Amino acid sequence: MNEQQAKRAVLLLVACFLTFGLWFTFQPKQQFFAYENRYLQRFPELSWQTLSDGRFTRAFETYVTDHFPARKLWLQLKGTSEWLLGKAENNGVYFGTNNWLFETWNLNNSHWKANVSQLATFGTWAHEQLPATQLNLLLVPTSSQLYSESLPWFAANDTQAHLLSELTPALPDWNVTDTLSTLYPYRDQALYFQTDHHWTQLGAFYAYQQLADSLDFQAHPFDFWQWETVSTSFTGSYYAKASVPFYSADAIRAAKSPTQLDYVNLETGLSEPLYSQRYLSQNDQYGYFLNGTPAFTQIQNPTQQNGKHLVMIKDSYAHVLAPLLAEHYERVTVIDLRFFNQSLHAYLQAEQVDQLLFIAGATTFNTDMQLGKLQR
Repeated sequence: MNEQQAKRAVLLLVACFLTFGLWFTFQPKQQFFAYENRYLQRFPELSWQTLSDGRFTRAFETYVTDHFPARKLWLQLKGTSEWLLGKAENNGVYFGTNNWLFETWNLNNSHWKANVSQLATFGTWAHEQLPATQLNLLLVPTSSQLYSESLPWFAANDTQAHLLSELTPALPDWNVTDTLSTLYPYRDQALYFQTDHHWTQLGAFYAYQQLADSLDFQAHPFDFWQWETVSTSFTGSYYAKASVPFYSADAIRAAKSPTQLDYVNLETGLSEPLYSQRYLSQNDQYGYFLNGTPAFTQIQNPTQQNGKHLVMIKDSYAHVLAPLLAEHYERVTVIDLRFFNQSLHAYLQAEQVDQLLFIAGATTFNTDMQLGKLQR
């Protein structure tokens, strides 16, 4: 390389840095990045304290990374290069066969045991204070437990079967549904989304049929529901983390009931539909079910005059199950403990609650679920 070529190379490099610097500086800064379905780092507070303890530097690095120009493109280039290099995963998501994406699942023994202990303590309290209320537990295994043959070789995938089977003796005050055994015979069907961590409403339907015995209702058959494909373009949380654009999108099928039910937000008093069409034009299309992430809501069924009241304490896995269960109750109250700041004990004692269903994904149960809120 002669001197003239070296100068051109340096000028080109400087121009690239200036271009990206100006692009980064003047591009509109998003607060929420729909592709990853998360909030981005805001510009950190600059002070002597945050500079001296390193908080500003750490937050600023995250800020630059989060708002880097063409972030989605760079994420997809990284994910694609990892796949081309023969890597098994990217950002904690495995590249499975047959269009499957899976999360790595490793048991967090302390969180799992702590959550079981919180349920046991709550069960003891409910047995004494709410003797007429039946307690039910449903934990949903990850898709990797049912479709492990599509995982890469040597993938970290701690078995959940023994953990789920140990719940019954550990929780004598709870009726525990064996979800893994319930779903396994139907594993040739679309029980889970391939690009997302959630199960589908079809998977929830088979759990609904199994729950009918313990919840004491007559489940409606498959043909009772009007199964409608509402989207063919859903790419979920695994897709965003793995960032491999050549994996196919999922279809979303919804079980519509002849009974057109809404739910009431018990915090605002506003009524919302169980299925929200507006989410289908957004990235988080799973929000179609139960209208996003309701914290404290109630589904009221005017066609039922049985006086039955079901309380669901849940994470987002409940969103595809609640519309099915609502067919059999006068009221179904849905509570997300992450956002519920009232006294749960006071609410349950004030209401006539026939049955309580705790439902969560195994991944959620493997984290700190803030189940201490069960004890207040």
